Amino acid sequence: MFRPVRMYKFYLAVPMDREEDVSKAIARLGAVQLTSQEAVTSVREEVELANRYWRVLDRANVLINSLSEYTEEEKRGLGSKIREVLSPPDEPEQKVLSKEEAAAFIEEVEGRLNSYTARVDEVNKRVTQLKNILVYAKLFEKYGIPVDVAGDYTHIFIRTGLLPVQNLPLLRDYLKPYNVILNVFEGVRKDYFIVLAGSVEDKDEILNYLSALNFEEIRFPEEFKGDPSKVVKQIEEELSRLWGEARELRGEIEEFLRSVLAYKRFFRFMERVYSSITYTKNFAVYRGWVPKDRYDDLVAAVRSVLGEKFYIEYEEPSHEEGVEPPTLLRNPSIFGKLEVLTRKRGIPNYFEFDPTPLYTVLFLIMYGFMFGGIGEGIILMIIGAFLTRVKRPALGLSVSGINSLGYMLISAGMMAVIFGFIYGKAFLISISKPLWISPIKDTLGISVIAIIFGLVQLVIGVVLNIIIDLKNGEYLEAFLSWKGLAGLIYFVVGIYLAINFVTGGLTLSVFVREDLLPFTLLEIGLLALVYMKPTIENIVHGEGKPISMTLVEGLQEFVEMFISYLTNSVSYIRLGAFAIGHEALGEAAIVFSGLVGTIPAYIFFNIIGLVIEGFAAGIQSIRLLYYEFSTKFYRDEGLLFRPLRL
Repeated sequence: MFRPVRMYKFYLAVPMDREEDVSKAIARLGAVQLTSQEAVTSVREEVELANRYWRVLDRANVLINSLSEYTEEEKRGLGSKIREVLSPPDEPEQKVLSKEEAAAFIEEVEGRLNSYTARVDEVNKRVTQLKNILVYAKLFEKYGIPVDVAGDYTHIFIRTGLLPVQNLPLLRDYLKPYNVILNVFEGVRKDYFIVLAGSVEDKDEILNYLSALNFEEIRFPEEFKGDPSKVVKQIEEELSRLWGEARELRGEIEEFLRSVLAYKRFFRFMERVYSSITYTKNFAVYRGWVPKDRYDDLVAAVRSVLGEKFYIEYEEPSHEEGVEPPTLLRNPSIFGKLEVLTRKRGIPNYFEFDPTPLYTVLFLIMYGFMFGGIGEGIILMIIGAFLTRVKRPALGLSVSGINSLGYMLISAGMMAVIFGFIYGKAFLISISKPLWISPIKDTLGISVIAIIFGLVQLVIGVVLNIIIDLKNGEYLEAFLSWKGLAGLIYFVVGIYLAINFVTGGLTLSVFVREDLLPFTLLEIGLLALVYMKPTIENIVHGEGKPISMTLVEGLQEFVEMFISYLTNSVSYIRLGAFAIGHEALGEAAIVFSGLVGTIPAYIFFNIIGLVIEGFAAGIQSIRLLYYEFSTKFYRDEGLLFRPLRL
């Protein structure tokens, strides 16, 4: 806790003919991240097998989606949907193959998938064809015209089809010299349905003109003849059969996909392992990271496979070497449940510290401060408990994301209950005398408390940044930066001067008062020191930058220090403002109770409080945590530890 898990960088060489067994032993350990230090010049056969496996999964999902229109969505009630998300998904048991078995498996599933693809294409093609024909068949049925009426006869020809509405007058004018019969009916889209009969002697000329007018001829396949009503029935029966076939086919592909998914973990393992191993003439070489407390387990796992026929060595990483060890966070209890607060901000650098405990405490205090209420907190805890039991993805969130949100709501709800007792509030109703303060009755007091809390938080952030800079050997940054010692002194002294400015009548003359003048001069000197920091760094490190450039950089730091500390401090007023706003909802409920009744009024405003203010309090807590606080020290430059698993 407070720092990432210590890592060992290891080097392992094993006989080449045993690398498969060793790889599986390492993966079953679940505590090793492999890395490769050599450039990849070609893709190994094992990696290509894994790539082919992923393509099989993608293709199978595409086929299932293409058949989705044939499956009627089952209408389920809310209770059924809740039971579904709370029940674990029926996932296939993961299986392991040898390299030879993996190659044969891929050949088999690709062959089966090609067969399914051909069948799906055939069904989709036939369904599309029949749907188009059905539209025309219903048109012929509507006007009682046989579907096979069109054709060339001894003395006449007949054509049926669709003609754009705007071209009908042109056709009528053109046909005046000819001996023809033209029947015009309401068609589809913006086209007329026409039946034209004329002399075979004029056929070529008339057909050429029809083509020029964008005439779309309707011809039915040979299998459809005569009575259009019978044709419509015939098509609908075949479509029904095809829909049933498509549903059965989708079920087959889903079962196929389920069987293939049983090897998903294995092929992910294969891809990662054989993308990382390097080879000499006789040995397979592994490089990677293992938690310090699991190194002996790694050695034991390899020894269980090879006896003593391997070579392994390790070293502890140092910041000076320029290596970037992966970061593994390991926090107990509620801190572990709320690691999401850190992960969403970014992975901390291995050589720095894990802010999860600090993030958790500050987030929960700020949330309870803004949303103090016993009843509302209990409801949040109930909702959170439900979310922690969710076993399936929902609303675009992963299972782990929903569960983390649940733990966050439980924790936030507990703090809301605690602050509810402090404020003496439950469901926006005063149930007891406040144990400490009533936000709405002492708006100035709650605002001052909020600002003091923010000031302490900012000081902690700057102190942490100084410690990190010193640890990293960045001494000038630690002492001269606006987020270093100079900035910290400036901030603390500035707070003292600001208090005297307010209590001294808000006049500028306070700053030149005899007892305060040294502090005012100190502030000016610190501003000048921060302004000169880039120039001092340039001289000390011999960077050779033009002085004009360093002075511009100094001006940027000067402005950033002057503005950031002021605005960041004021931002914490929102803690008090939200606390006041939450209690103001109770006052609004009292006003509205005279119009709609006491119970409906309180129910309505409690819903508003939970849905809108409860959500907004969480957003504001995270904003203050990520922006005002974290920007003082946090550097999300870490790489997440991703152990190999099988």
